[in-house]
Amino acid sequence: TPDIAFRELRAMANNAKAARGERGMNPLFLCLGMLRWPYKEVTTDKGKAWRTADAPLILVPVNLGLTRGRKQFSLSLDATSHTTPNAAP
Repeated sequence: TPDIAFRELRAMANNAKAARGERGMNPLFLCLGMLRWPYKEVTTDKGKAWRTADAPLILVPVNLGLTRGRKQFSLSLDATSHTTPNAAP
């Protein structure tokens, strides 16, 4: 529901602000794209299936802010951090 989503986003924004203040780091990243690959074949009651693993392709550091007096949020890029592409060695 919208009320639950609002509470979750507000808690996320508050926790991120506290982490920046206490530890000097931003824990919020926007994930752009997911990579999924099968890694293990398993037998289920419906036959054979593959277990899959997921990994983010690109993580972009963002800031999540709450506008005063309204139920609106702002999402902006964090220019103090670096975008991290998920690259294999």
